[in-house]
Amino acid sequence: MLIRAGRDAREVVASIIETYAKERNMPLTRENKERLLQHLLPYMKQSLNIPSTLEIKELSRSLLSEEKHSRIEALLMNSTAEIRKAIYFLFKIKQMGIILSDIPIDPEIVAFSGVKNASIGIYMSWFKEISDGNAARVKRQIGVGLFDICFTVYNAGKEYLHLREMCFKDGSPLVKSFLLVVSMHLDAYRESVYAEEVDSLFAFYIRHNKKMKWVHRLGHLVQEIMLHDEHGSLGTVQFVEKLRESPWTEFLAAEVLEKYKKPLSDEVVKWLEGYSIANSFIAENDTKEIWQSFVLLEKEIPVSLSIKTAKQILYIGKTKRILPMLRAQSELCLANIPRDGIFNKEWVGSVYALSQERIKKGLFLEYKAYEHLRIIRDVFFLFRSDFAYSLVGLLDHLEECPVDAVSVDEILDGCFGRRQQSLWM
Repeated sequence: MLIRAGRDAREVVASIIETYAKERNMPLTRENKERLLQHLLPYMKQSLNIPSTLEIKELSRSLLSEEKHSRIEALLMNSTAEIRKAIYFLFKIKQMGIILSDIPIDPEIVAFSGVKNASIGIYMSWFKEISDGNAARVKRQIGVGLFDICFTVYNAGKEYLHLREMCFKDGSPLVKSFLLVVSMHLDAYRESVYAEEVDSLFAFYIRHNKKMKWVHRLGHLVQEIMLHDEHGSLGTVQFVEKLRESPWTEFLAAEVLEKYKKPLSDEVVKWLEGYSIANSFIAENDTKEIWQSFVLLEKEIPVSLSIKTAKQILYIGKTKRILPMLRAQSELCLANIPRDGIFNKEWVGSVYALSQERIKKGLFLEYKAYEHLRIIRDVFFLFRSDFAYSLVGLLDHLEECPVDAVSVDEILDGCFGRRQQSLWM
């Protein structure tokens, strides 16, 4: 491109348009060239900004070949402000792809053949043009209505890809369950799109518009739950529980909680059977006291599980571990575990009642803890003042009458009361 100094701005812009069209092998009609020229010329007079030669050189270097760039540099050496404006805005327009605005796009039938792929983020034809930043050109050539359909499909595909990526993110057990359910919904969306046949872009939009909106809704929910997860698992559980209050998300929340409850329940049931536990509302306590070796983390208890039930679960686990210490081969069997496991409060309540019965039977019948405690009480209070006074008084009269066992028993009965038989004997 040879541009001589002293030429007016119109000639400079026209020469640049001609050279660029030849270099890019773009067939521009005379009308297209004139329209583009008329589009660029007003910038020279309307803009108050006079671009520096450095700005223009940077644009030229990024958009043109080395040979063409050297010619631009030569032109700038003796250029006027108006010429610099013309060259500068031409380069800016080129960056935005306006020069390509009049190049024909694919016919509708070609775009329709790629609509299913576009709905899951694989773009071809019109959808590829939109993805590449040429949405304005597509809209100008196909009309607003058809463009809105394509843009909706494009955005659904973009959100689909984003959610697929998010499904591999790490997080709390509940977040993992949430993302697993989201992945299942994406699979169902994809299967539905490819399984149902339509005959036009409009028909595709009518058939799958609700599904595409649901994909966007899933994206918003994933974003929200990730924010809640940053502030602790309790807030995450409460967020999912609140989703059950909306008819739009009730079924999703139910699916998430089911996926969340199953692994949590399985882990707690394993703990009840004697294994170690992690990532739950029960934690090991660093103590030598057997009964206090496990504690309840109330902040970690799921909202769908009452504190009462959680305490019963803790009691069952402790009983399971202490029974063999009272008597060899004595254990608590967990039978008929329901599908919802620890979230079935009736089952937990029945096992809790059985645990109470077994621990009482073991302690008070087999281990005879009540008798041992009574003996310990008597030993500790053997020298209580009233007993000692009565015994000394009895010994003072030793010469008058011999001390017998009956007399001592009477004194004991007076101090401690008559011994009652254990309710468990």
